Amino acid sequence: MIYAPVIPITLARLDHDYPVAPVVARVGVGLLGVIMLLSLLAVLMGGLLASCARPISFLSMREGNWDVYAMDTRVQIVYNLTHNPTDDYFAAWSPDGTRLAFRSARDNNEDIYVLSSDGRHLWRLTDHLARDVDPAWSPDSNEIAFVSYRAGTGEIFVMDSTGGNLRELTENTAEDLGPDWSPDGRQIVFYSLRNGNSEIYVMDADGGNPLRLTHHEAKERFPAWSRDGRQIAFVSDRNGNDDIYLMATDGSQVRQITFTLGSDWHPSWSPDGQQILFQSYRDGNAEVYIMNADGSDVRRLTYTITQEWFPIWWP
Repeated sequence: MIYAPVIPITLARLDHDYPVAPVVARVGVGLLGVIMLLSLLAVLMGGLLASCARPISFLSMREGNWDVYAMDTRVQIVYNLTHNPTDDYFAAWSPDGTRLAFRSARDNNEDIYVLSSDGRHLWRLTDHLARDVDPAWSPDSNEIAFVSYRAGTGEIFVMDSTGGNLRELTENTAEDLGPDWSPDGRQIVFYSLRNGNSEIYVMDADGGNPLRLTHHEAKERFPAWSRDGRQIAFVSDRNGNDDIYLMATDGSQVRQITFTLGSDWHPSWSPDGQQILFQSYRDGNAEVYIMNADGSDVRRLTYTITQEWFPIWWP
């Protein structure tokens, strides 16, 4: 495993169309620079085929706290993107590849931040005493859905990508979690405990017409919409263990695609829909794995003694 150096820079001042004050922090050479570095090193070490590998991001505690890392999937070059002494968590790339949203406690509260792809701008989008977590970008990169506890329980909110125009989409006494947009931007899938058990739901992007997709006594969590809009991956323990399943977007055609004794969590579809990243405990520690979309050709991507969580693809 190769680690690229982290170079401290000072974040530039906030662009005027963002309403929240800028944050000064230590970050790397820039997200786009990281991607270029990964590709260059892949060429040097693995040839043209390795250079075509699409970078991924994931959360890790390999430097003592949770940070967001980037890695080339062929030669496993690892780079710390957020590099902050407090925990950075729940990362999500904007579909246009220009920004990384994540939850951070760097200002003594859990809020949503956005880091520009050149690494020079860091914006704090939410500023509330309650926890704001789990950001998810709309397909056009103009809005961010997220989970907030400002109403007492975890509810799904949406805001513009600049932090303005905040709207609450769900309102229940039970938690609504894990939002993910449909590729056409018309719906949001999520999981909820509103009926006494963790189940998968879908609603319109404005919060209307909520529909329950799963009906099982097991826990159903972490839904992820396929890039072609035809399937939803999710995690269920319906067979006694947390495994990854696929279903049609109406809740039909449920099929299991991972079969291990260790828990498999947080599926993430590749941009071409051919592969799925996920987090697994199958080898005794939380690591990042990749498989084909039908569950075949499972490969382990990270090898550490610490935890590696929430893998996501670079767009």
